[in-house]
Amino acid sequence: MSIAANPTTQFVLDQFDDAYERENVRLDEIASVFMDEWPSERPTERYTYLEDVGNVGIWRRNESREAQAFRAVTWTTDTHDWQNKVEWHRNDDQDHQGRRKISQRAQKAATMHALMRIRVGTQMIESSTDNTLLPAIPTAPDGATPFATTAGGAARYGATNGNLLTGSGTVAQQIADDWFSVVQQFMSFTFPTSGNPLIDPMEVMGGITLMYPVALVQEFAEAFKWSRPIYSDDASLASPTIGAATSNRVADFNVPVRPFVNPYLSDTSDWYAFVDAVPEKAFYRQIKQNVEPDIWDRSNSDRARDEKVEAVGFDSRAGYGTGPTFGAIKVNNS
Repeated sequence: MSIAANPTTQFVLDQFDDAYERENVRLDEIASVFMDEWPSERPTERYTYLEDVGNVGIWRRNESREAQAFRAVTWTTDTHDWQNKVEWHRNDDQDHQGRRKISQRAQKAATMHALMRIRVGTQMIESSTDNTLLPAIPTAPDGATPFATTAGGAARYGATNGNLLTGSGTVAQQIADDWFSVVQQFMSFTFPTSGNPLIDPMEVMGGITLMYPVALVQEFAEAFKWSRPIYSDDASLASPTIGAATSNRVADFNVPVRPFVNPYLSDTSDWYAFVDAVPEKAFYRQIKQNVEPDIWDRSNSDRARDEKVEAVGFDSRAGYGTGPTFGAIKVNNS
């Protein structure tokens, strides 16, 4: 890659670096709740997930120790190329106003690269079609979609309804009721052979991140943020009922709830829960190549010389997949 001497082009590149790092830091904390990240060495990576190690049993005198084999599942994940590019006319480069526009566009390009994992993660979460992102939604190691009631013909993770619950509605009281169902469901997941809990109850009690669409901001605030509500928002009532301040049972249950308003969610009524402390995240990103810049100016581009069109572009290589999803639950209200 030829690095341009043009100071404005370098200004754009510096703006990208700064904006990308700021956005990455901002998103790291929230993205890490539902998406793991690690380096990749091959165009297609092969993964193995060890499901169960069996139970401890009594060892009777004169009997040999019993050996129990691991249950393992293997799957693969492809790496894809990702890119974006910003162009401008050299005449605009000579204007102060044009310089500001270049700066803004460069920062937008940085934001889009940093947000890519949220966009792709949302695509996998909703199993949606997006021709600019993943060509197909990867299934989980058990062969089912990321959120499903069954896998392999049995109740997923040993619990009826698996990690796909039917919600009771989108009024605050209904969301709070469904939240308790989510907590109970997480604690009901078991290993397939031993019957041991998949998730330590203390991990559940340690905190849950709730991902929900913009359309439910007020409802979630009412369900989880009011410590002492003074009216009922029961859906069966024609209007709110004024009453004495009462306890918020969600707050009193003392399980930390972290809100994540995801503007990329297209469904306006479904929401998702992720156990913060579960080490096996529901989704992951494998990175083959971090974001790298390219610059087009008079020193390396015929178009820049002949048409006065300069540009800066960025590309990376990464793959996305679905891991074990017992730390994630979808509440379906559609």
